[in-house]
Amino acid sequence: MFIKTTIASILMGCMCMTAIAFEGTFITHSIEGKSYVDKNGELRGLEHMGRRAFQLELVRELMINLNYSPREYQVFPFKRALFMLKNNQKPYVLLSISRTGEREQYGKWVGPLTKDTSYLYELKSAPTGIKNLDDAKSLPLCILSGGFMDTVVNNRDFTKLHRSDFNSCFRMLLVKRMSLVQASKNDLVGILNSVKIDPKLIRNTGIAIKESSNYMAFSLQVSDEEVQRWQTALERLKNSKRYYFLYELYFQP
Repeated sequence: MFIKTTIASILMGCMCMTAIAFEGTFITHSIEGKSYVDKNGELRGLEHMGRRAFQLELVRELMINLNYSPREYQVFPFKRALFMLKNNQKPYVLLSISRTGEREQYGKWVGPLTKDTSYLYELKSAPTGIKNLDDAKSLPLCILSGGFMDTVVNNRDFTKLHRSDFNSCFRMLLVKRMSLVQASKNDLVGILNSVKIDPKLIRNTGIAIKESSNYMAFSLQVSDEEVQRWQTALERLKNSKRYYFLYELYFQP
């Protein structure tokens, strides 16, 4: 689905700004089980499903405030979406992506939408007793296949590593096939709701793996003025009561 929009200069309360004509394609990834299509054909975030659902709703609010319509996306696997951004053949807007030194040159950045920390989680009824990351290296650990931890540099010292999707990882943790699962704090509620696991059964070990921030990335061919409009709209939204309402709605169990 493509976004093709021509914006007229209008005023929509304190949240709206003078609009500039812009045509772009919004693309996203990793929304399975965290989204739905409403009666108007818009991709929406499911309530209480964590970070990705919240980000969809946050950007939808920005689209409304900037008078963008139709509010549509194309959905791709992350690697393909990242390639499309890097290739810069069209004015893409990628939601969402961690901003790293390697990726800095791939696009123009708006955010952060969310900040997050990845931790090691365990079953509350079967505590591992680990005190640091080294203690975890000999235990059965499930990580996201293709995720940031799935590289030789990051996991070469782990002797009982298993790669899968988050849902499968927590199912295996529940039946004690795994001792630990690596996951982000802001994704936890959505994952556990997806697999119908009571959050009270899961414990955060307190051992942090990585801190990250998620952004929207605009293709390099998009003007600096357009990118700044979105950044300004995001900052205004984050300072509003609406932002905190959405945060509670999507991150609380």
